[in-house]
Formats: sequence, C-alpha cells, structure tokens
Amino acid sequence: MHKTYASTRNAPTSIRFLTCEIQAKAGVNLHPITLDYDNTAGEHIQSVQNIAISVGQGGAVPGSQDPLVVIESYATAPEPLTPGQPFTLTLRVLNVASADAHRVMLTLGKQAEASKSASIAPLGTGNVRYLPELAAGAQADVVSRFIVDGTANAGVYVMTVELEFNGSGEKPITRTEQISLVVRVQPQLIFNFYRPVPTAQVGQPIDLPIEILNVGRTQVASNEAALVSDDLVMDPAKVYVGPLDPGIPFTLDGRATADSPGEKRFTIRVHYIDDFNQAQVFEGARTIMVEAPPEPSDPGGAVAPGGQAGPGTDADPAQPQRPWLIRLLRGLFGLGSS
Repeated sequence: MHKTYASTRNAPTSIRFLTCEIQAKAGVNLHPITLDYDNTAGEHIQSVQNIAISVGQGGAVPGSQDPLVVIESYATAPEPLTPGQPFTLTLRVLNVASADAHRVMLTLGKQAEASKSASIAPLGTGNVRYLPELAAGAQADVVSRFIVDGTANAGVYVMTVELEFNGSGEKPITRTEQISLVVRVQPQLIFNFYRPVPTAQVGQPIDLPIEILNVGRTQVASNEAALVSDDLVMDPAKVYVGPLDPGIPFTLDGRATADSPGEKRFTIRVHYIDDFNQAQVFEGARTIMVEAPPEPSDPGGAVAPGGQAGPGTDADPAQPQRPWLIRLLRGLFGLGSS
C-alpha cells in the first residue's frame, strides 16, 4: 500500500491520499480510494470511494466482431396498398458490421400476420427468404409477393421480420425488426346520366342529369363535387354533396354550353376526406355530342310542287327568251307572250 500526502501553502485543509496496489484479473474491476482529510473546523474526515478500472489481457488478440444484419429500407409497389390488391415488397438488408454473415434467413410476418386471418398474406410462395452470405458492409434486396385481403380495413399494418444468421465460429444470431404497411380504402364511385341526354347544339345550353353512386362497402366522407371541362362552359362549377352512403345515389343537375361542334368531354371531381384524415379527390369523365346549328334556308329559291318555279323566281335559264317586242305583238293577237 502506498500513501501520498498533498498540501497547499496557506490552505487550512490538508488532504492525504491513501492508495494500494492489488492484483486484478482482466476485465472491469472495482478499486477503492480512501480520502483522509481535516476540514476547516479541525475535524478529521475519512471517505472511501470506489472507481471502476478496466484491465486488459496483455498479449491477447481481441476476438472477432460479430456480423449485424439490419433492414436499411423497404418499399412496396404499387403504392398505396388497397384491399384485394397484390403487391411486391422489397426489403434492402445491410450488414453494418466488419464481419461476414453466413446463411442469412429472413422470415416475414412470423407472428399473427402469417395466419389465415391476417389482412396481408404471402402470394405464390412462402414467407421465408434465404441469402447464402452477406459480406461485411454489403447490402442485398429481398423481394417477396403479398396480397391484401379484400375485406381489409384502412390502417397501418405492422409486419414482423425475423433475421437469423451465423457469425464467427458458426455462432447463430437472431434478431427481430418490424416494418409498417399502409392500406388505404379507395372510394368506389360510378358516374352516370340518370336519363338520356339529347344531342346538343352549339351555343345552346344542355342539361346534364348526373348521378353519383357509391358502390363500395363504406361511407365516403365527401364534401363537394366539381364539374371541370376544357371544351364546355359548366354551370354550376361546384356543388355541395355531403356524405355518400353505399347504394344511395346523389343527383347533380348541371348545364353545359359549347362553342364548337363535336364530342365534348367533362370531368366530375368528388372531394372527400380519407381514413387518414387527408383531403383526396376521386374523378371520372363523361362525354356529350354537340352539333353545328342548321344552315338558314333561302326563300327566293323555293320551287313550287310539280317542278314549277314559285313566285319571285326567274324562268329556267336554259329556256331561250324571245325579244320583248315580239312577245308584245303575240300577246295582242292572243298567241301568248312566251
């Protein structure tokens, strides 16, 4: 044991450090330190403290680091996911350690998600993927096919992914991660005319008897519908709709005017709030036919029945005409003037 005495000039207090040498094994060891001193009142105080000292093993080679495989990112296609829709899930796994990982096995949806009652299930193959090796710092894409249950509700579904791999000395390592899959229920709306629409004429308003029908299983929290067209002048441009219940049609009586003939297209846009409280738009298109106005008739060129020219018409230009003096004399003698 070693004793060290320390003091400062003009200081009322002196401190004596008591230390000792011990034999310690490799690793973390607790070492006591005794503080022995006199305070300003002349009282003698002794305090024992413990400190942790890490002792290495001289000449030993540190052990190799184990591999660590993590999910760096993931993506689904198409996006977003909807009930009844098959999709592709791509997991990008990365070995972030400095040791190679061998026999990497990924089990997707190992818990409740793999049961037949789950909303997301594997499609065409199992839920286990295998990589023979993943070198230190390397990454790989793991692709799987899944399908969303047709009766699934909108929400965030958590899928459990278990990663199992071997490190140095064939020591098995198992770890679990979770990913989130967002399922959105899209509205199922149909736009029709609830009565036939006659052919319109240029410049004349045409009635648009529009029917909006919700053929889905849930209510659509809509607020308004808009009529939009590059070919037609729409009236009204917007109308309040309100919630759309399944199977109950909503009628929207609009009017449109065209300035040129041909097939004209317009779009019906329904604004609604989805299950994630976000504003969305559902739209569909319809077409109407517009004809040019009829050409005005010429009353001076009308032909009477039987082929005779009507009043105000000229004689047949192909018939030769006699001089007017001869026609006058023939008229005086009762021979006709033609």
